[in-house]
Amino acid sequence: MSRLSKVVLFSLMAVFVTIACLLNLRKRPLSMRDTGMVLIDKKLRSLSGRGKPPLNCGIVGIWGNPTIASDCALNAFAHRSPFYVRYNLQGIDSEVSAGLAGDAQGNVYSVEYDSMGWETDGLAKGAEITDNKHIYTEPCPSPVLLRKTKTGRVTCAQGDPDAGHNIMSPTFDSY
Repeated sequence: MSRLSKVVLFSLMAVFVTIACLLNLRKRPLSMRDTGMVLIDKKLRSLSGRGKPPLNCGIVGIWGNPTIASDCALNAFAHRSPFYVRYNLQGIDSEVSAGLAGDAQGNVYSVEYDSMGWETDGLAKGAEITDNKHIYTEPCPSPVLLRKTKTGRVTCAQGDPDAGHNIMSPTFDSY
């Protein structure tokens, strides 16, 4: 085989390998992060979309400014419009995301995703763990009172918003 034939053969093999890799990328399964975000988004939409279509108030990145998304959620809740909002959070050893979903009847749910999963021991009343233990859902206490945390995210957790930073405090901003 001549030198020119070897170069042409090598070039053709490189092209075929590149095409095969590109085709394989299109068929790749979702990453754990992608899968988790699909799970929490699906849960938020299902809880908020009972009735008329919900307003997607947005997704706030880990270091993103939550002001617009949080104001959207508070405004939608005030007008009894279905909504959902999601905040991606900085986890220590896992992917974490949290959000709120409100329906047209004024019910609001806190939803959290953790790629490591949740334990089922000691669940709050009305709380559930679904999707292979990755999604934790809890209805907000009634009457529902939404507020912004010190970080600007919306929560339905009750307590003193000016409480000191103490991880054991019942008013601790978990996210």
